[in-house]
Amino acid sequence: MSEEFLTFDDDFAPSSQDVVLEMRIEDIFADPGSFSFARDFVMERGYRICIDGLNLNTFPYADTNRLGVAYAKLMWTPDLAAYVGTTQGQELKQMIRDRKKGRTILARCDSDAAVKIGQQLGITLFQGRYVDNVSRGR
Repeated sequence: MSEEFLTFDDDFAPSSQDVVLEMRIEDIFADPGSFSFARDFVMERGYRICIDGLNLNTFPYADTNRLGVAYAKLMWTPDLAAYVGTTQGQELKQMIRDRKKGRTILARCDSDAAVKIGQQLGITLFQGRYVDNVSRGR
């Protein structure tokens, strides 16, 4: 809700929800009241919100349904591979499923393995160098 954002919003005015604003979980929980106000304001203006920078420790607190946002972005780390086929992995997969298909983004995907592990966990949206290279035909 900074002056800079309001100027951007006046100049830009998104259409058909094609702009996603990213917010960090620590900013949301630092001032939940301000987050709620800002969320409602930007959503009314046509923006969607993604909770960015999540890891295995913070992901459980970023429930897109409860927070009323479009996406949650989980950062890829090789540690995720160890979750596949475990009780913790099943719990993570259930959280992803409960947040509705397509609401979790696996970011920083740097290899085919990252995407495959994300898929095994139920993730359908990916971001990162590997994805960029594949989309460019490299």
